[in-house]
Amino acid sequence: MEARRIQRTGKSTLVVSLPRKWVNRVGLRKGDLVWISEREDGSLEIRPKLSEDTDKSVELDLTKSENWKNDLLACYLSGFSRIRVVSRKRIPPEIREEIKGISEKLIGLEIVEEDSNSVLMHDLLDLSELPPKKALKRAYVIATSMNEDSITSLEEGDEKLAKDVIKRDDRVDRLYFLVVRQLRKAITDSSFSSKVGITPLECLDFRVVAEHVERIGDYSEGLARLSIKYGKFPSEVISVGKATVEIHQEAMNGFLKRSYSKAERARQKYTEIMSKIKEIDLREMSVREAVTLISMIGETGKDIADIVTPW
Repeated sequence: MEARRIQRTGKSTLVVSLPRKWVNRVGLRKGDLVWISEREDGSLEIRPKLSEDTDKSVELDLTKSENWKNDLLACYLSGFSRIRVVSRKRIPPEIREEIKGISEKLIGLEIVEEDSNSVLMHDLLDLSELPPKKALKRAYVIATSMNEDSITSLEEGDEKLAKDVIKRDDRVDRLYFLVVRQLRKAITDSSFSSKVGITPLECLDFRVVAEHVERIGDYSEGLARLSIKYGKFPSEVISVGKATVEIHQEAMNGFLKRSYSKAERARQKYTEIMSKIKEIDLREMSVREAVTLISMIGETGKDIADIVTPW
């Protein structure tokens, strides 16, 4: 950090000089253009050139990675557009299938080339095509439908519906990883954040909410599995299950519209429903498992509301 005194040239133009070390490092010369943008906090950002999408590549060695699945996901979330998975030995068929399965869960990542010792994946998606706000909304719509249908499967003992809920969880996960990737890029690249219409400050809230939405999908999947395992559930379980859906719906509307009143209503509903849950007889294992997941869904809705009204 260093101070620079503002000077006047001519009658009205104010100027400030650029640090020479920075100028030399980025290779600027007299007459070159720089791009200036105002940030959310009122500060100015100076760029020697507009950021362009570059073809970032990385190589992931299976023989050196302790947990190659997590490392592959980290490469995707970090914005690498070309990921080559390599091995000193021939890659076993089961590992190839796992790599294929992971690529199918990551939007835009496609296997474009492979041989006995390597698999090359290329990200073919333009991240600005589906802005993070729209991607998050889409993920939430799917997660909510999962939640509603999982409660219906508990009420009716509908195994077919429950299996459909379980399948939908992959769609929520795909959108969740996409949103996280976009938000990471938006935080580090102001031109991208401007392009997709989200500020660095908003990225923090959207990152937390995206995780809560993904959890709603996970918990709903868990309820669907309980439906398959135990069949129909008592009416008091169904009642609180339907009520918790209303909590996160109200909270999410409050978050997207920045409505304090909606968020506060979600918090009030959470308090009321938690009181009803305490009255349920939990001696049966099936009821206890279902109520635990339903309570977690309600808490997730409250957490979203807390982001809007954190008091």
